[in-house]
Amino acid sequence: MHYTIGVIGLGDMGGGIAANLVRAGYTVHGYDRKEEEVVRFLSRGGLAAGGAGEILERCDVVLVCVEGQDAIRLTEGQLIPSARPEQTFIDHSTVPVHEAR
Repeated sequence: MHYTIGVIGLGDMGGGIAANLVRAGYTVHGYDRKEEEVVRFLSRGGLAAGGAGEILERCDVVLVCVEGQDAIRLTEGQLIPSARPEQTFIDHSTVPVHEAR
């Protein structure tokens, strides 16, 4: 089975993960609020998504690589409630322990 993968947050960690997945032959859609991160991802062979909702619509596996409260709000507020039962989520977010609980 060939999974379609979405990466939300294309900074140092998310961008690196996404680039390696593209090199491995996966179809990878990426989203980041910073246009320069999306441009860098596109130059590595990735596909741009217009937002987290678009990642949810297109992808079997969703990786979240954002920082702090943004990660919690995004994951709990938008991604989990809208997820399909067969989707896999991998959270690589950088969140202080007291905020993650």
